[in-house]
Amino acid sequence: MRSLSFKLSLAIITIILFTSFTVGIVIFQGQKTFLEKELHKKGLYLSKLLSEQLIEPLLYEEKFTLYKTLETSFNAEPDYILFAEVFSLQGDPMVALFKEKPPQNLQPDILKNINTVSFKEFADHYEILSPIIAKNYGIIGYLRLGISYKTWKETLQEVHSKAFFTVFFITLLGILIALFITRKIIQPAQERMLRAEKLSALGQFASGLAHEIKNPLTSVKMLLQESIESQSPLEKRDLEIIEKELNRIDKIVKDFLSFARVNKRELKLVNLSELIGNVVELCRGEIEKAGIDLEIHSPLPPLEIYGDEDGLKQVIINLLLNSFQAINGKGGKIEIKLQKIGKQAKINIVDTGLGIPKRFLPHIFDPFFTTKKEGTGLGLSIVSRIVKEHRGKIEVFSEEGKGTNVEIILPLSGKSL
Repeated sequence: MRSLSFKLSLAIITIILFTSFTVGIVIFQGQKTFLEKELHKKGLYLSKLLSEQLIEPLLYEEKFTLYKTLETSFNAEPDYILFAEVFSLQGDPMVALFKEKPPQNLQPDILKNINTVSFKEFADHYEILSPIIAKNYGIIGYLRLGISYKTWKETLQEVHSKAFFTVFFITLLGILIALFITRKIIQPAQERMLRAEKLSALGQFASGLAHEIKNPLTSVKMLLQESIESQSPLEKRDLEIIEKELNRIDKIVKDFLSFARVNKRELKLVNLSELIGNVVELCRGEIEKAGIDLEIHSPLPPLEIYGDEDGLKQVIINLLLNSFQAINGKGGKIEIKLQKIGKQAKINIVDTGLGIPKRFLPHIFDPFFTTKKEGTGLGLSIVSRIVKEHRGKIEVFSEEGKGTNVEIILPLSGKSL
């Protein structure tokens, strides 16, 4: 079973990784959006600046001046401008300048709808179409610019690398701090807590055992003391009481040893249908004598598990005995249901007895907890431990005055799947 410190370490590291990853994404996306806006602002600024410089040579149709103006801007921004074109008001190309390859031809009809600056994005660049507006003349032509993503991508890649190393460093530092806190603070605290719990459990266990043994010893002591004081031999009735109380002490000690002992279970294939049938045959006479109906529902083919036969018999016997005592000899019914649920076997032992008060249900598996006058309170604790040793689970459903349903889930062997 994984320790609490390990689980806490794993939880802290998971939170750190998630937080670091989220922060990294936020930083990267924020920088990407910021750089994208800056690139658009720069393109818009270049477009506006060029448009103003092109007004005069465009009015006089001086193509050489138009070309030189574009060339100057080209040389001033070699990393940004991929191409530049100037069109007349009618949409005819007048001057074109490009770095590596000419841009796609622009349809003249597109320019007729351009009244303000427009952007169009492509894989490696974006285009700006801007009307060239002269005072008192209105639109006299159009400017088309291709702005490269190259510098933007390089800057973004640099930001990405920095963000990655920052997040990696923070994550590594956080993990080291988490491991340090776990090792130096949480783990020692957990060990102290476990020791305290063990001492507390041992104290409660010893207290319960002493209390259970004290009651029959008190009865024996009182009878012996009375015999000594009266100087008369013990009567047969007194001897029977003493024998009964000594047997009770013997049972308490045996139950205690059974609960405390870590048994080495001999695991083998156990036929649950057959095992339940054998246990029922042992108890059937006494159960039916008390006027209790006993029914068994078992599937075909038989269900088999890997388990300890003696331990599983002890489980069924204890639970049948509890059901028998809960009915209290007033007639009633006990049902044992065995069925296959997926890859598991489910055993239900249902009775129509007195039931268990709701306030007692959370404590029924606690050692020495019992509502019976002569019970040791170890029976269900032993049952619970045996079921858990078989990688199973046990639950009790009960309603006072209506009865109890004990449900056991056990993993099936490969042959029964």
